[in-house]
Amino acid sequence: MGQTTETASDRTAGEGGAAPLVVRAALPEDSGAVDAFVLAAEHGTFFHLTGWTRAVVEEFGHRDRSLVAMRGEEIVGVLAHELGHWAHGHVLFSFCFSQAYIFVAFSFFARAMGSADIYTAFGFAATA
Repeated sequence: MGQTTETASDRTAGEGGAAPLVVRAALPEDSGAVDAFVLAAEHGTFFHLTGWTRAVVEEFGHRDRSLVAMRGEEIVGVLAHELGHWAHGHVLFSFCFSQAYIFVAFSFFARAMGSADIYTAFGFAATA
């Protein structure tokens, strides 16, 4: 996991006097605790494990942007590779790709609506 000095924290104590929530960059020494948290989490996946992040960093040369949310010494949340998607423009690309896909799908559907062959192919009486 990459090392950065960027930190953010919620300086107020949580309900019932709980320790404040601190969000910081994940450090290499967090790997075991992060993996344990991910494996125990209901929606944790292989892609959130530190090994996957390491593989992406080493293979593609991306910067590790993993974050951990902590209350005291306990990890209460992990943001693994999601910030990397944003930093590399995957969100915008995915949006543009999905819009193009929808346009093509609806264009095909509009053309098929006027085709007698499509109706007969599915066993319906042709209406066009």
